[in-house]
Amino acid sequence: ESDTLIVLKNSFFIPTGISPNGDNMNEQWIIPGIEEFPNCVVQIFNQWGSIVYEAKAGYIVPWDGLFEGKKLPEANYFYLIDLGDGSQKLNGKITLAR
Repeated sequence: ESDTLIVLKNSFFIPTGISPNGDNMNEQWIIPGIEEFPNCVVQIFNQWGSIVYEAKAGYIVPWDGLFEGKKLPEANYFYLIDLGDGSQKLNGKITLAR
C-alpha cells in the first residue's frame, strides 16, 4: 500500500481586498496562480454594475484601484473571473480601502 500525494494544479487564491494607499503593501489585486490561466478574463464592477477594470487574454496587469487613471472611491466592488478553461465562472466581492 502506498500513499498518494495529490497536487492540485491550477489552484489559486483570490484576495478579498486591496489598499492602494502608497505604503507598498497590498497596492494591487494580486491573484497568485492566475498565471496558469493565460486565456482568463477578469472583470471588476462597481456597485451599479459598471465595469471599472477588465483584463482579456490573461491577467497581466493587476488592478490597482484606478479607473481611467483616477482613484476609485473606497467601496465594495465585485469581480467576475472566467478562467477560459470551460470551468464555472468565479465571482465575489473585493473591498477597496485607502
